[in-house]
Amino acid sequence: MKSVFCLALVGALVVLSPLASAATLTKGPYLQDLRVDGVTVVWETDTDSAGVLEYGPTEALGSASASGPSGTHHEVRLAGLDAATLYHYRINVDGQPAGQAGTFVTAPDKKAPFTFLAFGDNRSDPNAHALIVSRMLQHQPAFIINTGDMVSDGKVEDQWTDFFKIEAEQVRDTVMWPTVGNHEEDNHKVPAPYLRLMVPPESAKDHPSYYSFDYSNSHFIVLDHHAEMEAGVDCIFRIQAFDECFSADQLAWLKADLAAANQNDGVDNVFVIAHMGPYSSKKGRSGSAQLRALLPLFASSKVSMIISGHDHYYEHGHTSNGLNYVITGGGGAPLYETQGTVGATPYPHKIMVSTSVYNFISVYVAGQQVDVTAYQANGDEIESFGFGPAPDCIQPDDCAAYEEGACEGAWACNDNMKCQWVCDAPQSCITAGECGDPPGDRCKGAWECVDNACQWVCDATPDCVSDSDCEGRAGLTGCDGGYFACMDGMCEWTCPQRPPEDTGTAHPTDEAQVPDAAQPTDPGVVQDPGGGSVNGGSCSLGASASPLGTLLLLLAAAFWFLKKRSWS
Repeated sequence: MKSVFCLALVGALVVLSPLASAATLTKGPYLQDLRVDGVTVVWETDTDSAGVLEYGPTEALGSASASGPSGTHHEVRLAGLDAATLYHYRINVDGQPAGQAGTFVTAPDKKAPFTFLAFGDNRSDPNAHALIVSRMLQHQPAFIINTGDMVSDGKVEDQWTDFFKIEAEQVRDTVMWPTVGNHEEDNHKVPAPYLRLMVPPESAKDHPSYYSFDYSNSHFIVLDHHAEMEAGVDCIFRIQAFDECFSADQLAWLKADLAAANQNDGVDNVFVIAHMGPYSSKKGRSGSAQLRALLPLFASSKVSMIISGHDHYYEHGHTSNGLNYVITGGGGAPLYETQGTVGATPYPHKIMVSTSVYNFISVYVAGQQVDVTAYQANGDEIESFGFGPAPDCIQPDDCAAYEEGACEGAWACNDNMKCQWVCDAPQSCITAGECGDPPGDRCKGAWECVDNACQWVCDATPDCVSDSDCEGRAGLTGCDGGYFACMDGMCEWTCPQRPPEDTGTAHPTDEAQVPDAAQPTDPGVVQDPGGGSVNGGSCSLGASASPLGTLLLLLAAAFWFLKKRSWS
């Protein structure tokens, strides 16, 4: 009986052993590399497991990724999704749902207002870190930027596990874009945990510690100020300081990336992100000589703001050439005393606010308008500032003050945040009779069916109703005394008929005639001076003929008579 009991116990243990060894989530799920058409979902388990991601536009999900290879680290890239769309997702570990379901919203494919949050330096104090995260969860940003120093030692796996536990709810539903800090750097290299856990854009696979991405109308450049650095004589000449500078590859990439953004009409703003900013108000620090050397390049491009961490306080100011900069390094690390309001600064810049508090910033972007609000851990506002011109519109209601268009339609806020009157789609038709009643606020006219679409055609407007409507027009040449007259609704130039002259019974055209005696075409009629006639059959002599004229006519007649006889 005892042996039977033992066999049953062993069998039960065999059956239960898969449950006992089921993989457990250690990180995630969390989101990376947000794009217009998708996102990357990442999670890790304590032992090897098979992972599948379910997703869809509703909580019912409906789609699933292919099962990836068994392992402890899982990355699933979702692509081909609709832009600016909310999606739900859930991960499965070894065929069973694991962790909490999450959501994400794909990036817009046109210019649209958005908000992002930024903070950094979360290391050392998990309670302060958790407090800042709890305040950030009260916002609904499109994404989050971390300015670096997420952990105290980037080589230590347990510290990353603790980081993702505190960030779990935030990064499950919102993408966090990372920056390499000096606590992530290891002897001028990025440690393996960082490279495994942080997924850069596809374009940065060859240099994952520095990269760029686009969102709406803005371009973001994330720099590596700690691993991809070098020193030497060449560096000294480049930045005019005894300090490290960007590697040649990173510097060349930065210049090319900025040039491309400058040429892109879809980019209105460029934000530069680095762990160490151009200035520091901590005693004994002066900021990054490399970034200060790049300020002229930034100012000549579309860069509108520099966001950094490294110093554990909040500071906002203007660079020597007028760019806005913000230091937000109050995400949990021990706070530093700031000297930002005392004495002269080592390099020319203007400090607006500098205060030693745990903090994060919220940045609202609408076209070229940028509004920044800084918050401390208790939720109180530190300051709010803005720059850049406001867009023409954010929603159609913003266009109400403009005059409506000439067609039936409505205002829309187009892709460039400009008010645009959009005509209604015409009603389809086969005959004009299907087009309905005339529009009440349009011209006098009639419907016509043109290419199977109703088109309202206004009656032709008459040029005139009376002659007075034609007054003031420039006269035409061709006759004296001409004038415009209104004829059948058109102003026409009219030449007046000349009145007849008073010449007795003569017709006006007779004034140009020559008396019969002087007509060269009737030389055979000669009048008799006595009032009779000489009947030669072809001429006559009138009483008014002169003696010389008569003689000449007689000689001509005689010559003609003699010539005629010679012919006969």
